[in-house]
Amino acid sequence: GGGILIAVVGRFVLANAFAIFTCCRFQVFLRTCTKRKKKGKYYVE
Repeated sequence: GGGILIAVVGRFVLANAFAIFTCCRFQVFLRTCTKRKKKGKYYVE
């Protein structure tokens, strides 16, 4: 009965978690790029 619902909710949560994680990483990437631009070092690790 409820197994399908749990599977659907589980997939939805996993997809959202992945999207949020990707978004957070992208924001961190943007911040580090902005910091580097302010320092005058563009893509220097």
